[in-house]
Order: sequence, then C-alpha cells, then structure tokens
Amino acid sequence: MLYWSYWATILAKNMTIPNQFYLPSEVTEALRVSGSNEVAKEIVAKYVLEQKLPIKNRMHDQAYRYCSHCTMVKPDRAHHCSICKTCNLKFDHHCPWINNCVMYSNYKQFLLFLGYGFTLCVFVAITNIDALVTFFNTTQNGSTSLSISKSFHLIFLEFISGYTICGV
Repeated sequence: MLYWSYWATILAKNMTIPNQFYLPSEVTEALRVSGSNEVAKEIVAKYVLEQKLPIKNRMHDQAYRYCSHCTMVKPDRAHHCSICKTCNLKFDHHCPWINNCVMYSNYKQFLLFLGYGFTLCVFVAITNIDALVTFFNTTQNGSTSLSISKSFHLIFLEFISGYTICGV
C-alpha cells in the first residue's frame, strides 16, 4: 500500500483550472501597459465582474488575486508553484520527495503515503528493539552474538525509524 500511494501521488495529474479564469489577450495587454497597480486592479476587477467568476477570496485590500505568470485570475485557494510553473487548485506545497505538487488532485494519496510510511517506520522500530536489547545485553557480558556489521545496521535502522516517527 505504501508503494501504491507513493506512485499514485507522483503520477497524479494537475487539475486544470477552467478557461474562464484565464485572461484574454486584450485584457493581458491592457494590464501590461497599465501605468500603476491601482489601474491593474481595476482592470482585473472589471473582468471578474463581467465574467461573473465565482471568487470569494481576495487580497487584504479587497483586490482580486491575479497570477502574472499564468495570466489568470486565481480561483479560491489556487496558488502558483514556482517549481512546476503552473497555478494549482488547493495548492499545499511542492514536495521534493515526490517531485510533484501536493494539491487537490493528489492530497488523499499524499496523506495515505505519509500514514503508510509512518506505520512502516513504527513496525521497523518495534521489530528491531528485541535484537538491539539482546545485542547490548550480550556486549556488556563480554560475549557478542551479533557481528559488528549486523549491530551497526540494526542501530542505523532503529535511528532512522525513530527519527522519522518523531519527525512526523
């Protein structure tokens, strides 16, 4: 299940933002030649009202959110990813471990991936505890039942599992 959720998260396609949010070329040109920020905000507001776009979220000055990279009015909870160079619906973050954005279309799979990864780390930590206790008890008595290489691997696995469990 861990591998399935990992690959489902990686291979999830970006949900496309409807075309009505993209500005036509004449509006984009008017924004480009506008002299001030206030004029640009008025142009975007006029377009939103003409198209009757369903937008509730606005900036602190009540202006509509606009992405100059994608030349579009941002829908609610949409953000631009500087790595993928696209605007995404319900954008959370760009995750380097999956080399994809965590967004509306793969949020469930990403949470499943985190849950299964956490469960695997707990399982590894619990199953290694017995071997580690045995190793440390026998080394204190002077006899070693496990070789140094095996003990190093167990300690390393236990450290990584514990670190991941505490980090989540």
